[in-house]
Amino acid sequence: MKSDAARIRPAIAADFPAILALNAALVHFLSPLDAARLRLLHAQAAYHRVAEIDGGVVAFLLAFREGAAYDSPRGTMHFLRHRTRQPVHLAIADGLDFEIVTTLDATPMD
Repeated sequence: MKSDAARIRPAIAADFPAILALNAALVHFLSPLDAARLRLLHAQAAYHRVAEIDGGVVAFLLAFREGAAYDSPRGTMHFLRHRTRQPVHLAIADGLDFEIVTTLDATPMD
């Protein structure tokens, strides 16, 4: 019997192929991601979770602590409190569909 309820759990290396597939399907909204980059981001993340339905990964979340910075195709991403040097979109994903909930606008970080 299939369930619509998602289970949220910590991401593990075995989830990486599914995470990469999800990212690739929405790369026009996200940054390109390969296996090496995912391993690096996973190691830096303060919070890396997946949502799973019927044993399959349907969404993922990477979150970083205040003061974190990482390189991206759009340049280095810096976060400090509710500020960032570039706009960042926060979204809720439902499989391959998603809804942008809010955007953190770029603000000076003196």
